[in-house]
Amino acid sequence: WVGVKLNLASGYIGVELGQAMDAHCTKVAAAACVGSETGATLFGIGYFHNLSKQSQLQVILGTITNGDAANYILAGGAHNNNVNGASHTGLYTGIKHTF
Repeated sequence: WVGVKLNLASGYIGVELGQAMDAHCTKVAAAACVGSETGATLFGIGYFHNLSKQSQLQVILGTITNGDAANYILAGGAHNNNVNGASHTGLYTGIKHTF
């Protein structure tokens, strides 16, 4: 995972790129062990606008591309197609306030 932050006068732009590698496993007793195609790639970009010292407007676009046997989802997202191999794209908007 790598993230980059570009500070602006009114807030900042954040970009992240993450990579989950395929799992490595060994067979125990009679249990099946399949690690291939369990990885995923995440890309996200967002703008975070400071409304005050305590409040921030957030707009984030994210996408996850899953391997055929992977089932990662975007945080906070509702996914009707939450099955192995499904890819997800989402747009999040919100206001964060710190007390």
